[in-house]
Amino acid sequence: MNDKIRYRDLFKKKNYRKFMFSNLINRFGDSIDAIAFTWLVYQITHSGAWSAIIFGLYVLPNVVVQPFAGAYVEKLNKKKVIVGTHILRFGIISFFALLYMNNLLNPYMTLVFALLITSIESFNLPAGSAFLPMIVDEKDIPHVLSINSALSSAACLVGTGAAGIIISKFGIGTAMFIDALTFLIAGILVSGIKVLTKDVKEKIQGEKYFDTLKNGLGYIRSNKVVVNLCIVMVIANLSLVPLNSLLAPIANEGFGLGSDLLSVIGIANAVGAILGAILVPRVQKKFNLKQMTVCTTFILGVFMCVLTTGRFFKGEKLLGYAIAGLSFFIMNLFASMFAGLTNIYFLKSVKQEFLSRAAAVFGAIATASIPVGSFVVSMLVARINAMSLVFAAGIIMLICAAVFYLINLEFEIKEETENTENENKELAWN
Repeated sequence: MNDKIRYRDLFKKKNYRKFMFSNLINRFGDSIDAIAFTWLVYQITHSGAWSAIIFGLYVLPNVVVQPFAGAYVEKLNKKKVIVGTHILRFGIISFFALLYMNNLLNPYMTLVFALLITSIESFNLPAGSAFLPMIVDEKDIPHVLSINSALSSAACLVGTGAAGIIISKFGIGTAMFIDALTFLIAGILVSGIKVLTKDVKEKIQGEKYFDTLKNGLGYIRSNKVVVNLCIVMVIANLSLVPLNSLLAPIANEGFGLGSDLLSVIGIANAVGAILGAILVPRVQKKFNLKQMTVCTTFILGVFMCVLTTGRFFKGEKLLGYAIAGLSFFIMNLFASMFAGLTNIYFLKSVKQEFLSRAAAVFGAIATASIPVGSFVVSMLVARINAMSLVFAAGIIMLICAAVFYLINLEFEIKEETENTENENKELAWN
């Protein structure tokens, strides 16, 4: 069966349509929030250091809370967890928007809200990872991940384009309210999805919480594919911190442009992500994960350096838009293909009864370097301008590409029999 038929068949499935629309609505809101929140923080603080600190704290709960949340979520009804966390975020973001519109926000309150929202997300993410294989057939997973990523990126494209208009016409508060509303709608849609396979929570109801966590950690440690993915993601995320945490200073101080450049960057990211997601099934057939890892880190390094040439054309809108747009388009194109391939390898190499815990631990480890990097960047940005930090990070990424090429990182997915044998030998946490 070819890719075209597979994609067409997916849309005939009611479960997938609900899942897809919930994600599309979520991504639309997230794309508006990404620009609104980034600019809100910069408006309140007028500081690149504060931007980096809040970016780091925004990720911190995913590192600290998510491993424990994943073990806890493993015993719960995944659909109820997803719906509940969506509703909670709807309420919290609505309250946050109200405070902003009444001029009651300060940097410290923004920190608290960032931590609270991401803490709730730490329960949502592992539940979502375990929920997908429960609502679609295993053979459809690569195509589901690909088309969902492409359509989600399309929603981001629309949301990013709309964000500039919404913020300029109605203000940041309205943009935040729209983001909150998308969580409510997504929660309602997910509540109507029927689960096709039995929730594996029943298999582990007899385990105590810390036994569940310990066994999950032991399983992760014995899975070389996931361990190596963690290593790659830690290094890559650390190198990307200056780029991701300093977008507002890059636009304002580096390019001499305003929030419009953030919209251009968002659109370029979305277009790159759409194309990359569409190409995932083809990439999966022609390249293995190590090849994509080397290629992606190399491309990211090159175009992070290219991005910094914008400082030489400060205030030039067309050139600035072209440099930033091209750089982010290429970077996100390859990042999207790499992320899609990573998701496929992850889902195929982890047993379903360990998915919530594995996803939680993987997410925590993969993002562990971001808060550390953000605090380092917040100290460095007081002495070194944002563009120089991005250039240095690009050089580090190029060095990483060379290292990944030279060392032996195992990404081969083991057969079920081998996994069972290894699990019996290595599952215990020593």
